[in-house]
Amino acid sequence: MGSGRMAVFVAACIVCSSWAAQAARIDRAVIYDDQAVISFTQAIKGTLDIEAPACVVAGSLVVRPLDGARVESASLTPARVESGAARSLREELAVVQTALSLKKRELTSTDRQIDTIFQVLASKDANPGDTRRLLEVLGFVDERVRALNKKAVETQSAIAELETRAKDLKERLASLGDGPGWVIRITGSGRVNVSYAVLQATFKPEYRIHALPDSSSLSIDYLATISQATGMDWEVGELLVATGRPSHGIHAPEPVPWHVGSAKRVFGKASAEAQDISPLTAPAPAGALTPDTEPTTVTTVIGVAKDVRLPGDGTPVTAAVAGIRLDAAFTAIVVPRLDQRAYLRGETTLAGAIPVVEGPYAAFVDGVYAGSGMMGRFAPGQKMTVDFGVQEGILVRRTEEKAFHERTITGKDRTTYAYTIEVENRRGSAVHAVVMDQIPVSDDESVEVRLTAATPKAEPDHNGFLRWDTTVEPGRRRTFSFEFSVTGARLTP
Repeated sequence: MGSGRMAVFVAACIVCSSWAAQAARIDRAVIYDDQAVISFTQAIKGTLDIEAPACVVAGSLVVRPLDGARVESASLTPARVESGAARSLREELAVVQTALSLKKRELTSTDRQIDTIFQVLASKDANPGDTRRLLEVLGFVDERVRALNKKAVETQSAIAELETRAKDLKERLASLGDGPGWVIRITGSGRVNVSYAVLQATFKPEYRIHALPDSSSLSIDYLATISQATGMDWEVGELLVATGRPSHGIHAPEPVPWHVGSAKRVFGKASAEAQDISPLTAPAPAGALTPDTEPTTVTTVIGVAKDVRLPGDGTPVTAAVAGIRLDAAFTAIVVPRLDQRAYLRGETTLAGAIPVVEGPYAAFVDGVYAGSGMMGRFAPGQKMTVDFGVQEGILVRRTEEKAFHERTITGKDRTTYAYTIEVENRRGSAVHAVVMDQIPVSDDESVEVRLTAATPKAEPDHNGFLRWDTTVEPGRRRTFSFEFSVTGARLTP
């Protein structure tokens, strides 16, 4: 293999059967939610062929000359051979299937040996008249059958493992898609930067959120579970995770006349303008991709990881890409009508320039795992809340004090309800709590709902929700009570 070919192999592509041993070196990869843009630097002299995966997005190839280099031409043409990753998986599958076939034959042979032994014992000629001799024969047979049964069990276990392995290899092969891939052919001299976009690459955001109530702060670790099934293993020097995606339809929408009334055809200037505008609002072809490896103003980089290896068969890899620490206020949320426990909630303003996108998070309080949940979407500068699960050491009780019925002077039925809520703090420090309850909301003019008492004073909002903000000192208890009446209907609280 010449030095030019070896350079191609090391930098960016699958070369012959050597691919299985090494991965493509990628200088930079930007992973979006359903595709990636990769770039690498290569030295050329004359003509250089670089193999690329089948999922390259047409039109995305960019070759940039560096340091006075010269690029005479660059093209993307279909390859003639299967990608190295697919070939390696297919070869491994063949080995596994051969081993599986041999193990199944071995099991069949073992079962036949056991059957033969019992058939011989069952025949009349096999029964010796001497009792001692009979016992010796039975002992030998028992030992032999026991060994064969053990061998059969071990073989069955090996078959199960090989079948699982074969299934996994088939699934990984299927994830690579069909097609042999592409060849990038560059003619020129000097060092060039090559970049292109690929499908079958994605990431899923995850978070680890640590609550530190005593220091009124929380920290967010941004994680990304990344996978790519291009058929090329990647050794990525700098991996960026970004929101959005390179556009497949880059034109902004334009308004067209909006007609109401009887259905009729509209002629004239407005119709002509609408016809002129319509091509802009239609989506661009799937292959039309802005060829740019740099995240732009329409995307946001969530974080960066260094020196990441990404298998080309879709196997996921989780990388830490960013982390921030924020000042936060912590509150015990108490909704005793639904759950007579207190839940810890952190409230903060998302600082910095990194957004939070939807994804699962693992919650930790003072370094102890508290549970998991789902994050919503928050932009920098936006207020955000994070729940951390049940807050131990806070006792909550909700008691129905009374419910009595009476008739009004107009003959309507009136029911009065009264409840008491107790919140007791058995923790070693004061707790800020938000206690919430509710009264019904009438959607019927003939049904009247009235809050007749609330201690401490509270007023229901338009949804009938009552809210008390309070601080409960260590070892102390706070009591909240309210009473309401419903006239014209009976409730089932």
